[in-house]
Amino acid sequence: QDLDKVLQIFIRVNSGGTQLSYSDLLLSTATAQWKKYDARQEITSLVDELNAVGSPPFRFDKDFVLKSCLVLCDLDVRFKVTNFTSINSAIIEDKWAEVSQALRQAVRLLSVFGFNGLTLTSNNSVIPVAYYLMKSGLPEMYSDSQAFRNDRMMVRQWLTIALLKGTFGGQSDTVLANIRTALREHDGRFPTDAIGAQLLKVGRSSRFEREEVEGLMDNRYGRGQTFLVLSLLYPSLDYRNLFHQDHIIARSRLSQARLRAAGADTQTMWFAEGNLDCIPNLQLIEGTPNQEKSDAPFHDWLSQTCRTDAARRDYYEKHFIPPVDATPTNFRGFFEARERLLVERLGSLLGVTDNVSLSGAAQPQG
Repeated sequence: QDLDKVLQIFIRVNSGGTQLSYSDLLLSTATAQWKKYDARQEITSLVDELNAVGSPPFRFDKDFVLKSCLVLCDLDVRFKVTNFTSINSAIIEDKWAEVSQALRQAVRLLSVFGFNGLTLTSNNSVIPVAYYLMKSGLPEMYSDSQAFRNDRMMVRQWLTIALLKGTFGGQSDTVLANIRTALREHDGRFPTDAIGAQLLKVGRSSRFEREEVEGLMDNRYGRGQTFLVLSLLYPSLDYRNLFHQDHIIARSRLSQARLRAAGADTQTMWFAEGNLDCIPNLQLIEGTPNQEKSDAPFHDWLSQTCRTDAARRDYYEKHFIPPVDATPTNFRGFFEARERLLVERLGSLLGVTDNVSLSGAAQPQG
């Protein structure tokens, strides 16, 4: 009989016993024929090792490692028992040292890019990076060496855009197989264009339309997608340091009570309530300066942090701060001015040439 069906039946009839998932049973089936390694120990230990990276830590599992084995060993990527034959299992065991090292390097690289358990929105996105590193010969110090800086930037740009586009959501097996084809057929630097061409074959476009760029502004504080957008705007930061998503105009100063006390009208209060956590009011700054900033008025904090006009101009340029009053009572004016700057910059980075008409901010109610 079809072994996949057998395992599914077993899971159902065994519901009253020790709980075993399809992944548990597949792991046993897939690795029972390994000769040199204790497969279960190797895979479980690797999962623990990968999840120890990052803060908060990543959230990989056995399924991720088994799927990676199929992709990195150039086997059928579908997560089925029939793809873990004795022949395939022998291939995986023979390449296990390379596969496991490629996954370690890929996860280390993503940590350097600033990803962690909250900001990595698809574990499958790591697999093409691991495949590329393995195909490149697992170069030492890839994550840190200046020699690989330009290549790392290409990988990071591609990965960020793929995650923003939801490339790995649905039909992930076909997506992984097509990306692998592009990586396998091209030598040298990371083949962004070739991957894009392969993804188009399965209806996955890497291009952004102007409405999509506008929509990125709706992402909110603390979400993984928000980090992706901000990281595009701050490509040169050393993400091995801790960076916070900071509210430029502090949240506490945008409460309805404080706005009312400052003389703000109802429209301003409603607009602030709906938009204070959105990207146009966010910037990435290091943890210590963010703690020092706390809920201080932005202009007061900036005057203390950047004591010369030149330093303040540099800060405004680096963080896309518009030359308008960044006070709570002018929140809407500041928000919309910065939104225009961010959309213009993102549109340039993402290859959008059309003029963008903004419409994404949450509008006042009532």
